Amino acid sequence: MTQNPKIEDSMLHAYVDGELDHGAIVEVEAWLRENPADNARVSAWQAQARGLKQTFDPVASEPLPPELAKTLRQHGQSEWRYWGRQAIAASLLLALGGLVSWNFAPKHQQGATGIELVVAQAMSAHSVYSPEVLHPVEVAATKQEHLINWLSKRLGQPLSAPDISATGFMLMGGRLLADNGQPSAQFMYENSDGSRITLYVTVNSTDQETAFKIASANSLKSYYWLDGTLGYAITGEIGQQELLSIAQSAYDQLTIQI
Repeated sequence: MTQNPKIEDSMLHAYVDGELDHGAIVEVEAWLRENPADNARVSAWQAQARGLKQTFDPVASEPLPPELAKTLRQHGQSEWRYWGRQAIAASLLLALGGLVSWNFAPKHQQGATGIELVVAQAMSAHSVYSPEVLHPVEVAATKQEHLINWLSKRLGQPLSAPDISATGFMLMGGRLLADNGQPSAQFMYENSDGSRITLYVTVNSTDQETAFKIASANSLKSYYWLDGTLGYAITGEIGQQELLSIAQSAYDQLTIQI
């Protein structure tokens, strides 16, 4: 059997994004049939894309604020396209609670802050993994000590999985995530009704510390904060007050252990 030429990651990403012509699609799919590792990675990217689409498409389709629309109409077509892209990104961050007003700056000054990235990544990971039936976690709660040690080593920080059983949610396990080339962690909990919440943990690369903030996108809500060397987010599709109680319980335990 003839081995197909190696397919680079850039082409695999283009395949996931639907940017290839028919000939390139045939080439990539032949490669994936012969390379299970790359096939698994592509499947994971596709699942993540579906989760992001489900969570954020309604936000991206919302009309622009009138003042912004007026500003866009005053510029040329190329500037319209540039600011349109910026507006979509800004609208997502606004929906996540990271921004309180429309604020535009040169492109090199644009971008989410550390706390905004925490909640965006947390909600994305929750959307992708919480619906999983067979593989919701990589390491089950029955191996909690191994899970904690493994994730702590990968993040380079001592981690813990708070006991929030008093709220009705029991630890299912957790998994390692990759965000912007850096490791982060997700712990998943489930109650007797089958509802799931996740605790997202990542390294705080800023000097910020914050109180609780809340973000929402449709029925998905997240309480998030930065504390010391780590950033956290508790995310789920449950009532806001119930989620706040869970976040407070987790925060109290995590603060004691820092």
